[in-house]
Amino acid sequence: MIILLDNRQDRDAAFRWGRANSIRKKKLGVKEKILEFLKLNVGRPVTGEELRYISKGRSEWARRVRELHTEEGWSLVTRISGRPDLAVGTYVLEDLDQVPKHDRKIPDDVRRSVLMRDAHT
Repeated sequence: MIILLDNRQDRDAAFRWGRANSIRKKKLGVKEKILEFLKLNVGRPVTGEELRYISKGRSEWARRVRELHTEEGWSLVTRISGRPDLAVGTYVLEDLDQVPKHDRKIPDDVRRSVLMRDAHT
């Protein structure tokens, strides 16, 4: 299903979709494909539909975008995360500066103390 997000002509769309098609054909993981496409479009809005296309319709594409932001440190923004001017389902990679990766692993000693504190609940 194709949804019309805007009734204004997007002259750059054909170029973006051409890039998306060439990235889609590469033998990379979903996250790497999405990151490559976002890097080609730094500062410009990218739709979820484009990212879904790049990931060959795999349902995990949204999770991979979230991981790029939360775990990998890329400055991705959406309407909800600080850019109310963006349409719903639109992402922007603000710049190529990446903060250090965030490891979500909880150290064993911290995990043990929290479990003991909370009576293993």
